[in-house]
Amino acid sequence: MLDQRASQLFLSRLQAFHLSEAAIDLALYALQTDPSYAGTEDTPAGVPGSGYSIAVTPDGPSRRILRATGYTSPRHPGEANRVAATIEA
Repeated sequence: MLDQRASQLFLSRLQAFHLSEAAIDLALYALQTDPSYAGTEDTPAGVPGSGYSIAVTPDGPSRRILRATGYTSPRHPGEANRVAATIEA
């Protein structure tokens, strides 16, 4: 049972990381089409209990800092409600 929980937690972390990577790509695309794009909060993804948030912070006249957090929920009761991974670019 412990191995199953460890595997699920690993999978949840991996999914959260990939969601945050995809959110960075989405933010880059959004900024190309709309330079005033400021991000999004708690946007659901395709898997129930998963999603992402994007923050765009100006860093000078033509530079932006992107911070994306992907999150997902493990499927085992009693574990943490949300596993998250954050990437800053």
